Amino acid sequence: MKQSMQVLTSSQTDAWYTPKLYTDAVREVLGEIDLDPASCAAANEWIGAKRFYTEEQDGLSLPWEGKVFLNPPYGKTGIQSNQEIWVRRLYHHYRMNEVQGGIALTKCVPGYRWWDELFHNVCPAVCFVEDRISFVKLNKGGEVVKTGKAKAGSNFWYFGENRDRFEKVFSRFGRIV
Repeated sequence: MKQSMQVLTSSQTDAWYTPKLYTDAVREVLGEIDLDPASCAAANEWIGAKRFYTEEQDGLSLPWEGKVFLNPPYGKTGIQSNQEIWVRRLYHHYRMNEVQGGIALTKCVPGYRWWDELFHNVCPAVCFVEDRISFVKLNKGGEVVKTGKAKAGSNFWYFGENRDRFEKVFSRFGRIV
């Protein structure tokens, strides 16, 4: 997602995707990924979602169901954080039982209303990743052209019933709270 998936490592970048190491862990927890609502065909080669939505399809306007992995677009829409918009959408579909489980990857930004709500009221578990993640940048042909470390820390938010499994798998990346 060119415009909206910006700002993982620089405000000058286009799309940066989650490395295979982490998406393998997502599948280990969820069993499978039914939907990645903010992705592309090339990234889905290692993400392995049954369905994915591209920027052109606008994943916010399409149905979400099953087991979802979400690395939301960064940046803002108007004055609202895109991370907030997309993670709230995941939580809404989880509460409505349309999503049976999900894991969302966001920046670690305590002090923002949406982040604090997730931490204090919504998610049964969150992983505070110890190392800054080296995200993947693809060229137009879908080939990896480079990786770049995020400027900020990251969190994996868990929406589901098997907190123990999430903790077991994701504790290799950081602290689970």
